[in-house]
This record gives sequence, structure tokens and C-alpha cells, in this order.
Amino acid sequence: MSIVAAAAASKIAENKYTPIVMGVIVIGAVIGTVYLAKKGLCKIGLAECATDRRAKRTLKKLQGLEAFNPNYYQNTKLTISHQGAKIKADELESAFGFFNDDEEKVYRVLQSIKTPHDMSLVSKYYSIRHDSSVVDSLSYYLDDEDEAKRMWSITKHLKT
Repeated sequence: MSIVAAAAASKIAENKYTPIVMGVIVIGAVIGTVYLAKKGLCKIGLAECATDRRAKRTLKKLQGLEAFNPNYYQNTKLTISHQGAKIKADELESAFGFFNDDEEKVYRVLQSIKTPHDMSLVSKYYSIRHDSSVVDSLSYYLDDEDEAKRMWSITKHLKT
């Protein structure tokens, strides 16, 4: 049996295409390893993913909305009380967890805010009480492309 295996190995070594086949196998293995390593690094946050970039573009749209500017609101156009805005700011903060976020709670809070002026007031109290802007927190915690798209669909009514 070992003689047959040795003879087969000898024939493979003599074949002029063996180096090409071996090269293709090695290159394929390297490409596969790099791909899987990047995907793994992306999942644990050590490399930027294409979906991260798309999510950042979507969240950048949020930054462009006046509604997230804490100085935009006018008291005469508010449909929420200052106390109500404080409560919503705290609800948003409590939705952002250390290990896991309650995205549904974030979506519910943002859906409940009716006008750009109301969102601006919530943004004001959020930044005062939590040392971060709402958009910065959303960008940090909701970094998945699908989450960012859903966030945009929920908040685009806050355009001025």
C-alpha cells in the first residue's frame, strides 16, 4: 500500500501543473484566512465593516436634523413639558446598556416625540443630564446598518 502511495506522490511531483495547483490552493487559503479574520475582527469591533460605514452615513443624516440641536426649540412651539422632556431623556439613557441595548425602547421613545422642537428639548436635557448628545449616543450604541435605517425611518418626520 505504501508503495502505491509513494508512486502516486512521485507522479504528482512530476506533473508540470502541480506547482500551479499548489499555488492556487495556497493563495485561496490565504484569501480565505484574511476574509475570515477581517470578518471576525469586524464582529468584535477591531476593524470597520462596510455596514458600519453605511450606518455612520445614515446616522450622519440625523446629525443634520435641527431637531437634535439642543438650542433649536422654541417654547411657544413645544407640545411636551420640560418635565416630560427630562423623562424622555432619561428613558433614552436607560435604553443604552453596558453590554446590550434596548433598541426597541429607543425606537419607542423617539416615535413618541412628535415635533422637532420637542426633540430639541429632549436633546437639551439629555446632553445636560448625561454629558453626551443624543446623536453621539445613537451613533455609538446603534452601529448596525439595519438599526440606523430604522432610526432614520422613525426620526425623519422631525425634519424642519
